[in-house]
Amino acid sequence: MLKKIIFTFFMLFAEICFSQENEKFNPDFLLSFFADKDFQYKRLKDTLTFIKFNSERLKTDTFYVLKQKWIFNEINLLGKEYTETYDSFDRKYNCQSNERVFEIKIYGTGYLIYYYFKRESGLWYLVEKEDYSN
Repeated sequence: MLKKIIFTFFMLFAEICFSQENEKFNPDFLLSFFADKDFQYKRLKDTLTFIKFNSERLKTDTFYVLKQKWIFNEINLLGKEYTETYDSFDRKYNCQSNERVFEIKIYGTGYLIYYYFKRESGLWYLVEKEDYSN
C-alpha cells in the first residue's frame, strides 16, 4: 500500500514538473518574432546589447538599447537566401542549451546579422543583436 502511495505521489509530481512545456525555438516562433510588432516587443529583454560593425574603422561598436527605445525589426524570413540557427552563444550545436543564435545571411549583398535569444521561464527572449553587414 505504501508503495502505491509513493508511486502515485511520484507520478503526480513528475506530471506537474514535466507538463510545464518550454516554448519551442522553431520557424513558427521566428516568423512571429520577425512579423508581429507586439510579439517582438514582448520578447525583448529590458536592455539589449547591440553590436554593429564599423566598416570605416574595421572594428565593432557596442551599444546598449533600452527596450522602450527598440525599433521594430520586420524581416520577411521567407525571402531570405540563407538562415542558420545555433543552439548556444558560442555558435555550436547543443540541443539542451537555453541559448540560440539565429543567423541571417544574404550572399552577395554583405548582409549578415546574428540574433541572440535566451530562454527564461520557458519563453525565448532577444538579448543581443550583432550586425556585421557592410
